[in-house]
Amino acid sequence: LQLLGARGLHVVILSEDVSLERTMELRRALGTLWNPKKITFRSGIPLRIEHLERVDFQNAGAIILPGADFAYGSANESDMRIIKTLMSISNQGEKGNAKEVLPFLVTEIFDSDKVLMAKRAYRGILEILASDVFITRCMAQNVRHPGLSHVFHEILSHGLGNEVYVRMFGEFTGLRFGDLSGAYPKAILLGVVRPQGETFCPMLNPPEDLILESEDRLVFLAEDYEDCEPLKNYQIEGISRKFQEMPYVRGRSKRRILILGWNHKAADLLKEFGRQVREQFEVAVLSLVPSAQREAEIEQKGIDLRRVVVTHREGETTSLSNLREMKPGGYDNVVILGSDWVETQEESDARTIVVHLVLRNVLEESSTHKPKILVDLLDSDNVALFEDYDTEVLITPMIASQVLAQVALRRELNVVYEELFAAGGAEICFRRVSDYGIAGQNVSFGQLKEMSACRGEIALGIRQNGGVALNPAHDEPYMLSESDDLIVLIQED
Repeated sequence: LQLLGARGLHVVILSEDVSLERTMELRRALGTLWNPKKITFRSGIPLRIEHLERVDFQNAGAIILPGADFAYGSANESDMRIIKTLMSISNQGEKGNAKEVLPFLVTEIFDSDKVLMAKRAYRGILEILASDVFITRCMAQNVRHPGLSHVFHEILSHGLGNEVYVRMFGEFTGLRFGDLSGAYPKAILLGVVRPQGETFCPMLNPPEDLILESEDRLVFLAEDYEDCEPLKNYQIEGISRKFQEMPYVRGRSKRRILILGWNHKAADLLKEFGRQVREQFEVAVLSLVPSAQREAEIEQKGIDLRRVVVTHREGETTSLSNLREMKPGGYDNVVILGSDWVETQEESDARTIVVHLVLRNVLEESSTHKPKILVDLLDSDNVALFEDYDTEVLITPMIASQVLAQVALRRELNVVYEELFAAGGAEICFRRVSDYGIAGQNVSFGQLKEMSACRGEIALGIRQNGGVALNPAHDEPYMLSESDDLIVLIQED
């Protein structure tokens, strides 16, 4: 935004519903961040070019075009409206822009098969979040590594702890990536983003001998942007580490999963399971959606059925008898998907909450084994209803909106998140303290970082008693037990 001459951030919202109630709703959501001088509402819809002109879209520093599956009837309808809007902005935008350059635009497409159409519809710089794929990647990683939802929530949220930042430091051109290991006492260096034509190439947890180039951006995990400043007069340590091979991180070679419900994300979730090349999945699905429709969606996505064996049952997920028949206690994980065939988010979450209660009742009746439960929730106001249970919750629309906002402010983050959450490549996971042989010892986080680096990994934080601490003070000591975990960034083959 600064490169475009902006002196400060001003948000203009184009909405069909401009009312005092809507303003108060936004004010409550923003809390202390609310500033009426920096937020403007205009009525209209993005499909109408005359409505877009009300917000001076041609001269925007960045345009965010989110999807809305419930507002427009379906995810497919939302994608169609997005693509049509992209074409309208592309055709009209250049005419009203004195610089003859289309604004940078960030948008959300639910169906990844429509991403190519969206790219063709817009002639300017465009970043697309294929939200169904992104969110199901988060789900799949959380199924494989229970507890990651807490890590994801902090990383993707603004003002709730640590976030991912991208900064340029031209003075480090020519140095090795490993030379900077001690340069940032308040941040964790995750990797590099390198320009590659019109896009960027992410290199997270790269080799220590990677040579930094002049246009490289460094990627950090830190509490704020200022914490990414290097030490003044930093002296290269020149440490030559002796690397120790670590075992492959996995929970199980074969995992049994029960999916309750079916929505437009379900087939993508199964596809993500199929991308885990070292693991096998047995998946049972209970839903009112006809089995033939589900199988058609699976076939359309080209899911690798060698790694994912799917069985379908048709039935009401809120039915006590149906869930008893599924014997959920025999599964490793249960995933509850929100319904998208109801009319509103509120109705969808209401069904999800009831399904969760029925599931809990069945598990308490008949099983000593308690599978890990992951819930796809749509409204953050309902999270409190799950706090008394050992259940992980992903607020999927919030995840998408957080990524869109961050990418609008820093374009490179799109490829960083894509690399971070996709199967293979860089991956966040948990390491048992016993893998490092330090149980019962008093160890600082700085020492843990060094131990991880010697194993080709990057330490991100610690999990103790179920609580997550990302990027703690590097000199803070921890007494670690066998049940504790390190949160690390590894590089998968």
